Amino acid sequence: MSTKTTYFYRSLLFCILACSHGARANENVELAKLEKPFKVAVVKNAPGSDAIMSGELVEGASELASATMDAATQYEKAMGLCALNIKTKDYAAADSACSDAIQALAGIEKDSETLRYLSAMAYSNRAIVRYFMSDTLGAYSDLNRALEFSQDEIVMGNLTRLNVAYLKSQVSP
Repeated sequence: MSTKTTYFYRSLLFCILACSHGARANENVELAKLEKPFKVAVVKNAPGSDAIMSGELVEGASELASATMDAATQYEKAMGLCALNIKTKDYAAADSACSDAIQALAGIEKDSETLRYLSAMAYSNRAIVRYFMSDTLGAYSDLNRALEFSQDEIVMGNLTRLNVAYLKSQVSP
């Protein structure tokens, strides 16, 4: 092999190695973007929601406890309790609250885009709970149900996060 040919192959090999290293670094950056926490939905301006989302859990719990419960606010309160219990890692109570939110909407006969969106958020929240309760199949089932109602960015983002978390759990020792 001539010196020129050897030099060419060495240069090509160096270029391939350098390019693959750069691609891997870019891949790691993209993976890091996907590893963000799940997004928990609450009803905007509902009792306790602002406090819960800003991390003031005691205040949020107090607002939820003092909120009146009627048919119109049952979903809002259930979603607030769901989010609160996710944040405090009381997953059994969160599962129950998310299920209550789903049930509150099931009683409404009028079909609308808003109703479908609210249903998607309740199922998405319950999927998060089920993932943390090590019920991966239940989490996927709930996210698929959420997608039937809405392909909102919150639902799609939570599905992506669930996929990444599940795949990492399968390859990590």
